[in-house]
Amino acid sequence: MSILIVWGLLIVADAIGNLGSAVFTKLDAQLDDEDHHTVKAQAEHLAIALAVHFLIAAVGVVFDVVVLDWTLEEACFSSVVTLTTVGLGVFTTASKAGQLFGSFWMLFGTASLANLFACFGGLMVAVKDREDAAERSKTLGPKS
Repeated sequence: MSILIVWGLLIVADAIGNLGSAVFTKLDAQLDDEDHHTVKAQAEHLAIALAVHFLIAAVGVVFDVVVLDWTLEEACFSSVVTLTTVGLGVFTTASKAGQLFGSFWMLFGTASLANLFACFGGLMVAVKDREDAAERSKTLGPKS
């Protein structure tokens, strides 16, 4: 279920990236800076954002297992559904330590997810821009 949630969110992020592509393409044309959105740089940003998000999720799993004495399966599921905001509150705790940790952890986790989507959208825009540039160079032919 966790894999399907993440996959579905990436599909939504791709759709948002495609929608934003039109806006970014117009902005890029005005900037006249072809190196502004390189695919490699955007892929690196996405990798960093993904690593940060996984780290935040792992911190939640460790906390749930060590402090709240949940099973690893419960902790992993809770971490994924909470940080993707699709199952917020499926697992809750009555402990004050868990509530305090969770309030900050969810804040950082949600911000991390938003950053992950932004980086994914940026990568999709960079790929589309590169494809568009390749298509334009094919139609214009080699420079003489």
